[in-house]
Amino acid sequence: MSHKIEEFDFGDGDRALMITLPIAPFGEAEFVAPDVSDDFRSLLLEVAANWDALWPDMLERLQDGISGYNLPTRLGSDEFLGGISRMEQGVYMGDRSDVCISLDFEEAPLWDYFIKGTEIVHFQPVF
Repeated sequence: MSHKIEEFDFGDGDRALMITLPIAPFGEAEFVAPDVSDDFRSLLLEVAANWDALWPDMLERLQDGISGYNLPTRLGSDEFLGGISRMEQGVYMGDRSDVCISLDFEEAPLWDYFIKGTEIVHFQPVF
């Protein structure tokens, strides 16, 4: 499946790259990278290439986490935006993962996935 990457303007002069990925059974969702560099363009393509292997495990962990906090699932709604960034050495989980995918809803918590290839090495809510 080919994924289209677009530039996203936050309206305050900040621009980022955005990709739309399937989040079955909720439809599709938008995920943004921190800027419009070629490095982040390649990162979005890398995540998209692994997405079919990642998403089922991501969804299962999210649903388990949400039920533990008795929160509604708002995937596929206008209140949802995902973030994708590269991990750096010296930061939390930077020695074990290459990518961080964050699921951000209007209300806390934010859900962070730390990923290496197609493996989720750590998952956590962030309040």
